[in-house]
Amino acid sequence: MLSPSRRPEQGEIWLADLAPPVGHEQAGPPRPVLVVSGSIMNRAPYDLAWIVPLSTRLRGLPGHIRLPAADSGLRADSEILCEHLRSISHQRFRSPAPLTRVRPQVLRQVLSQIRELMEP
Repeated sequence: MLSPSRRPEQGEIWLADLAPPVGHEQAGPPRPVLVVSGSIMNRAPYDLAWIVPLSTRLRGLPGHIRLPAADSGLRADSEILCEHLRSISHQRFRSPAPLTRVRPQVLRQVLSQIRELMEP
């Protein structure tokens, strides 16, 4: 579990428990999630972070961004599921530290995709 003194940072991938799911939400055993919230949100006293989950089920759907294992350090190729943006408590993080960090260009692509999904 996340140490009380350790705060997630934007661009880091952590293991998080997203259960219980409702409808089409992502859940399952603790899964990798990408922190997309910035430092103001991540360091605020309410202990919340905005995340998007990752999946190894590669579907190529709109809103998904491919993350090859060779680029991420993860065990398998994954997709970042931008349409599943959500706020979670820091208590949901299950790893004591981040698993890895995405490259800056991947983070920019994810943030751009999230903005595009919010367009009217």
